[in-house]
Amino acid sequence: MVVRMGTILITNGFATDLGNNVNDWQTNYQDDDLPALSVCDLVENNSFRTPQTKHTLRELAFQFRVFVASDTPAATMRLYLKDIEEAIRSDVYWTVSGTRLASHTKPLSSGMELDESGFEIVAGYVEVEVAYITALFNAEG
Repeated sequence: MVVRMGTILITNGFATDLGNNVNDWQTNYQDDDLPALSVCDLVENNSFRTPQTKHTLRELAFQFRVFVASDTPAATMRLYLKDIEEAIRSDVYWTVSGTRLASHTKPLSSGMELDESGFEIVAGYVEVEVAYITALFNAEG
């Protein structure tokens, strides 16, 4: 997912260059590093298929969190969020080397977070749920 988000560049047809600074679970940035995008895996729900299949359906929530400077306009944040959704939409099965890693990707929520005054954007986010099937009790496949 970090690699996919790294493709968010104007030269790739996106509206922004948010892909210039994408990280796995980084939450502390210096002002000089902004804007930045952090890919965070959150809660995973598992459901047992049947004893006969010996598989588990896993549904893992991800948050794509955009960190911005305090003077970032709402219009710019909307472009960042649009670009993230466009990058996700390019392949909702998260295909790698011809293999689909996910059975589907479901949108959960997106929006902007404001400071305490309610008038300054401090972050934005897109949350999705990615479903995939693994062998029973095997989180990696």
